[in-house]
Amino acid sequence: MSEETSSHPNLHGPKARLVQKYFQVQVETASPDEILLLLLDGAVRFAESAVEAIDKKDLEKKNASLLKAQGIVMELSNSLQPEIGEEVFRNLKGLYFFTYQKLVEGNLRDDKDIVGAGLKVLHTLREAWRQAVAAYRQEQAALKNAPEEKAVEGQGICVSG
Repeated sequence: MSEETSSHPNLHGPKARLVQKYFQVQVETASPDEILLLLLDGAVRFAESAVEAIDKKDLEKKNASLLKAQGIVMELSNSLQPEIGEEVFRNLKGLYFFTYQKLVEGNLRDDKDIVGAGLKVLHTLREAWRQAVAAYRQEQAALKNAPEEKAVEGQGICVSG
């Protein structure tokens, strides 16, 4: 596996293959919300790697990392469904578009501050999604563990005359 196909920007060779296999199993067994988090984690990881590469003047690594981050952001944008609600759909589309633009512009200009603007949005989206998933899971667990109300014949309040 070459550096260009590695799932992790800082791993090469046998380690990269192990990480790739790990991510493959993770994706194959993940729920849709976990897949979204994995994608956001990947976009953040690749954008952060690009910032480091800009600092080190490693333009090849910067370009490869940003292309991966851009691809993830584009996929996230393209996978949005209008059924989530018009306002949410429009807002997320706008955030993904802004982020994609910043990643592209930062790549073209070798500017870590521009990449950083897109990275900030990715961090915010990832944290918001983590909180939403955690809240949803708590709610589902509470519903699952809530005692069922059972009507027992002969008990209760009599409202007839």
